[in-house]
Amino acid sequence: MEREEQTVFTFYYPEVPKVKGDRRYKRPTLPTQHPSALMPPKRRQQHVDQTHGYIRMFCGSLCGFSLLVLICMSPLNWVQFLVVNDGLELYAGLWISCNHELCWSHTPKPPYYLQYSRAFFLISVFTILVVLGWLFSSCLPRRGRMTANLDLKVSMLSFISASCLLLCLILFLEQVDLYSSETMESALLWPYQGLSPSSIT
Repeated sequence: MEREEQTVFTFYYPEVPKVKGDRRYKRPTLPTQHPSALMPPKRRQQHVDQTHGYIRMFCGSLCGFSLLVLICMSPLNWVQFLVVNDGLELYAGLWISCNHELCWSHTPKPPYYLQYSRAFFLISVFTILVVLGWLFSSCLPRRGRMTANLDLKVSMLSFISASCLLLCLILFLEQVDLYSSETMESALLWPYQGLSPSSIT
């Protein structure tokens, strides 16, 4: 039966200046060293840049998905109104009018909740397009001043986009509450409920 080899750990005693006469201070340290410390600075910077590229690609995919969701949800009906007297069902959305005297029309009326909601929606879409443009430009071989502090800029614009979408949903809800009464009940449909988690993320 072969004898198992035992691993022996040795300690390294670095050379230090003399302390108190002829005595030397010897501090034992393990002879292990992190691989990144042995890596050349240029190669280490390449790994960091590659990691930033993967993170930006992930952020770009999320922004593209959010933009696709916004474009697909915007032309749909967001709310359903039910007239209590005759049971008539009316549907309306951010860009859709139900064409009924009890519901809103495309003519702006105070307090302009619907118009403000549309404006914040457009701002949210515009900021996502700017983020996507910056992320795509950073992937090009030529990198100018646009890529300086790109991660900070993308984070700020993403926060602005989410905040504008949240304000859009809140103002649209105020518009719905404005036209809801005892004679006409309202119920939010799935496109509105689907956009609510997107504004939080």
